[in-house]
Amino acid sequence: MKLSDQFETLGYAYFKNIITEDMCNHFTQLMYNMKDTNKGVSFEGKTDQTPHSFYNQSWGGNHQDFEDALRTHVQPRLENELNLRLKVQNSFARIYYNGGTLDRHVDRPGLDYTLSITLFHNLDENWPLWCIDKKGNEVALKIDRGDGGLMLGTSMEHWRDPLVCRDDQHAVQLFMHWELQ
Repeated sequence: MKLSDQFETLGYAYFKNIITEDMCNHFTQLMYNMKDTNKGVSFEGKTDQTPHSFYNQSWGGNHQDFEDALRTHVQPRLENELNLRLKVQNSFARIYYNGGTLDRHVDRPGLDYTLSITLFHNLDENWPLWCIDKKGNEVALKIDRGDGGLMLGTSMEHWRDPLVCRDDQHAVQLFMHWELQ
């Protein structure tokens, strides 16, 4: 089945090498630098004062380099392979630690197309992004480094189960969003 047919039928598609190894390295280092200098969203985790967090045990941020890659490298490929016209909405990245999650949700209006890219992980096993496809099936997208899973973010429920890993392990994910133009 062609990728465009799969996306039309199931509402998701897997893109091999959606960004380069150099981009993965650059974006991962940007996230580490922003976290080390406290430039971004603060750490989100459960505490006695905040018993629930949407992401848990993670740190997030955005950088202009993410937006530039979205427009110049990733978007043209998606538009070409899926025959779409997209309008950029936003991008951001998160570093997830042991206990990190992404609660079950659908994205807010305007974030019609959601792409999750694995920038880095040193986990023992790939940490899947789950979604409910157009046919009602639960699908685990095990996204390798530099690859991306695209889905209909405003109509397909998606989530990540709690990350179970050692304290010296983590995952870095980049998220990009578009609306249909």
